[in-house]
Amino acid sequence: MTSKDFWMGFVLGAASGFVAALLTAPESGRELREDIRSRGIELKERATELTEEAQQRATQLAEEAQQRAAELQRKAEEAAEEQRRRAEQAVEEQRRRAEGLASEVRERIRRESEGEGAREEGPA
Repeated sequence: MTSKDFWMGFVLGAASGFVAALLTAPESGRELREDIRSRGIELKERATELTEEAQQRATQLAEEAQQRAAELQRKAEEAAEEQRRRAEQAVEEQRRRAEGLASEVRERIRRESEGEGAREEGPA
């Protein structure tokens, strides 16, 4: 059941109860008609007020939802940026390690090459 359905039922129920009470009241026809007319005007005004309040509340809730969505989006973007930064750091760390290993391998190859060259030139 929606809020609109609830309020429509509430207004119709109140109006029906009021008319039933007036019809059973010991008044003249003229007084009864005047009471029904004035109460009808009051109920119409109250229904208008309730409708306006409901619209204001709906607008307020929509604005709050938009603000919450914007906040969640901002947090998600911050989290994504943090993950990107961490990934870049990890890549940079692995690149440095790889460069270090490559340097060690080049140095080892150089030493081994120099050692073989010295052995080849040795006892002839």
